[in-house]
Amino acid sequence: MPNSRPGRSLTAGLSRWLPPLAWIGVIFGLSTDAFSADRTGAVLEPLLRWLLPAIRPAQIALAHALVRKGAHVAAYATLALLVRRAVGGGTRGGVRQTLATLAIVGGCALLDELHQSFTLHRTASLRDTGIDLVGGCLALAVTAAWGRRSRPEAGTARLPGARSKRRRGRRAA
Repeated sequence: MPNSRPGRSLTAGLSRWLPPLAWIGVIFGLSTDAFSADRTGAVLEPLLRWLLPAIRPAQIALAHALVRKGAHVAAYATLALLVRRAVGGGTRGGVRQTLATLAIVGGCALLDELHQSFTLHRTASLRDTGIDLVGGCLALAVTAAWGRRSRPEAGTARLPGARSKRRRGRRAA
């Protein structure tokens, strides 16, 4: 019988899409001037100098770049997982769901960079868009590999207590 409550499918759709939409809001919040390189550096540099008093300025700059680019990867990996759940399919989804997820993640990455081009202390970068897509692809690749790992191989699933043909063949011989 079809769904007896028409609003139920709308509620289910909203509940699937609210997490990725909220996360997109977080990403766009992080792309404001409040999280510019100068501001994050003002937090990270004293922390690194406290943890590693002998650290050189070049090492601080490298650590700062790695933290910022790592944040891109992590943010968009999270977005890809949330979008993948929303489009359906989970780890068993097909190519269509994967492409839809990557299209949404890529579109968000481009819009994020466009947004940054209008801020005073941020710059837009297609390289960052690529890094964002790498994060999304990594998350999808890991979930696909995890999904394959957790599924039984073809022909290996048996009912409890069932004997294999090979075993029965030995007894008959």
